[in-house]
Amino acid sequence: FNFSIRIFVPSFLFFALSFHSLISKMTTKLIQDPTGFSKSFETTYPNDTSSSSSTNEFFFHIINYSDKQILNISINGLMDTTFELPVSTKSAITYASALEIPMDQFDDEHEQEEVREREVIPEPILLIGDHSNMKLLIVATQISKLISNNCPKPTILSIGSKWFGKGDEVDDNDFEKLMFILANVKTLIQ
Repeated sequence: FNFSIRIFVPSFLFFALSFHSLISKMTTKLIQDPTGFSKSFETTYPNDTSSSSSTNEFFFHIINYSDKQILNISINGLMDTTFELPVSTKSAITYASALEIPMDQFDDEHEQEEVREREVIPEPILLIGDHSNMKLLIVATQISKLISNNCPKPTILSIGSKWFGKGDEVDDNDFEKLMFILANVKTLIQ
């Protein structure tokens, strides 16, 4: 009995270390299920100095239904805040008509941007989480704008909040964090 434990423990430790090294090698390859309902990928935030761990692991996942979608952004395995991102009817109609009507009717890109800026995008509704965290509200609003312009459907967004820090404190890399999240969401929804 004692002999078998000595063999089992080193084998188990080897397996655990191999599994850990496999997980620590994050991929940014987009994985889509065969039915087309779900897409996901994993990535890391490369130069994070705000946390005690050297890298933060992100898992971006979207589930598409015919009338809505669910977007999950897990940060180090946590998702503790949930928003409802409503889409205005005007955004949905504009998106649908843009697929049919060429945008050549506008003289320049500046005019196209002005039209998009005038569109009213409803404010995200916090369902679960800290109501005083303004950073997450800004992140959700920007994700909502991105979704309204690319795939306008009512969306449920679940995201981890700890990586962004306290909502009432400003950090030098807040903008870079926002851009990182938006770039990865854009990769996921396209």
